[in-house]
Amino acid sequence: MLQSLLDYSAVGNSATINQTGDENCSTAVQDGNNNSLSATQSGSENKAYQSQLGNGNTTNLNQSGTNGTAIQVQNGDNNLNNLVFQTGSNNYSEDNQNGNGNEIFKGQQGADNYGRIDQTGDGNYTSFGQYGTNSKGYVQQIGNSNQMIMGQFAGDGNLAFSYQDDNNNGVIQQAGDDNQALLVQKSQGGAGHYANIYQNGNGNMADVLQLGPNGDFGTDGEDCIFPDPLTVECPTGLPPVVINAPCPDC
Repeated sequence: MLQSLLDYSAVGNSATINQTGDENCSTAVQDGNNNSLSATQSGSENKAYQSQLGNGNTTNLNQSGTNGTAIQVQNGDNNLNNLVFQTGSNNYSEDNQNGNGNEIFKGQQGADNYGRIDQTGDGNYTSFGQYGTNSKGYVQQIGNSNQMIMGQFAGDGNLAFSYQDDNNNGVIQQAGDDNQALLVQKSQGGAGHYANIYQNGNGNMADVLQLGPNGDFGTDGEDCIFPDPLTVECPTGLPPVVINAPCPDC
């Protein structure tokens, strides 16, 4: 079993975790300043949880293997999330960024995957691709300069839901049959809305809802929400390593 636990609270932070092999698990938390983080997992049961609270943030995560699950959370300043790429089936990936520079790029390849992205404030930008069948993609952007591109390619039975609330610019692309997409844009007085849904295939369905500051349209309808999964449950920490003096009585 491979596991890794890091918890930094310092100025120039940086953390790298590489795991190859079976029951991988990885946790990293950084508190302040110039953070940067990375994790690469290759193998079977992978899980990972990364969190950065302040300033320079950047995270990278790359999973390849069976059980997936990657959660990256950044709370403040110049966030970028960079890349979560998961291959295989039944993967779950969640990203939350709460403030400032945000950007997220991520991809999932395989069947029955679920990818979630939340961005709450400031410069948000999301680019999210899923390649496979019966996958679900969820993006929610609440404040400021929202931009979102979500693509579900080369697969059938995919679901895409996107919610934007400010300077909304959203694009959803789906290729395949029996896909469904809902794009919701509500404005609190931002620059307005721009929405596009492209579907190529048979039996697909698409809805776009756009509302201004006063909302309504039959009492602000929406629906089609998928959040739920979370849980990472990495092991509780490794026992301390104690090295005794080689000759205590010298």
